[in-house]
Amino acid sequence: MKKYFLILTFILITLATKSNAKIITVDDKFKLDLPLNHKYLNLKEADTENELFDYEYLKSSGFEIYIVGDKKLIELLQEYIEGGDITKNDHIKNFIKKAERKASNSNISEKSFYNWGIKEMKKTLKSMDISGFTFVLYNKDISSFDISDLDEYFQNLDIDELTSFTKQELKEFEKELKPYLKDILPVGPYSIKINSFKLSKSINDHIYLSATAKISYAINEFASLKGDGIIYITIKNNSFYIFYEECLVNCKTLKKRFQKLIKPVVDQSSIKGVEIIGKEINKDNIVSQLEQLNKLYKSGVLTKEEFEKAKKKILN
Repeated sequence: MKKYFLILTFILITLATKSNAKIITVDDKFKLDLPLNHKYLNLKEADTENELFDYEYLKSSGFEIYIVGDKKLIELLQEYIEGGDITKNDHIKNFIKKAERKASNSNISEKSFYNWGIKEMKKTLKSMDISGFTFVLYNKDISSFDISDLDEYFQNLDIDELTSFTKQELKEFEKELKPYLKDILPVGPYSIKINSFKLSKSINDHIYLSATAKISYAINEFASLKGDGIIYITIKNNSFYIFYEECLVNCKTLKKRFQKLIKPVVDQSSIKGVEIIGKEINKDNIVSQLEQLNKLYKSGVLTKEEFEKAKKKILN
């Protein structure tokens, strides 16, 4: 946890996020709506010991983990993962020099020094319109994932049962789940406190969980870096998606940015388009259905995998 935190908090000062956006396909598996100066990194090569995720466990359960952010952030993080010395980066060197000069003042207390560091970091981030970073966890085939492996709490629950719940049943389960999540969320140097929480189904009957939270990174006993978090979990076309973004500054537009990022995955039009195709198939309109499907694929509404599945369904 600490390694990624130090990397992200120091190198975020190098990044600016204002730009247009583009729809990109992540490893030909799913789509995201990213600002032009953003990219993603698959963390399959990361040394995950004592980090944010137990990657080996998640990988064995069929998950892949990505981090999404500014190109400079991703490239610097990749350099770190590969064993490079990121302290040679000009922006990081300048930050360290400024901190060393401040620390050399014999009249400054430790508490004052760290509080200055937090304020200086946030000041720099705000001036550059920096926000944070997003983790994406993706499981292509949810049938290969046993939810009971997560915790004994889910011992008598499987994914098929969960996805078959009605909205009312989900509402009741939400009441049970909320205190459980509060108990398992981290507290201490790194903490997450839930603000809002919702478990329901979309208009196309796809289950989802959404939540917002307050996060805090305790540098030491004197200073903490605080921010906002937002999470969205959904099951779509038998695939499992978890999106989690942490915002350190400029968080008023967090929800809007986050919704735009994940829109290609949760967009109801893409789901509805596939379902309509499935319902309208007959011998007289196979050609028109294929044409409609091809338009959806070329426009970026459907991923290649969704396109192939729907085409196969039409032809069969």
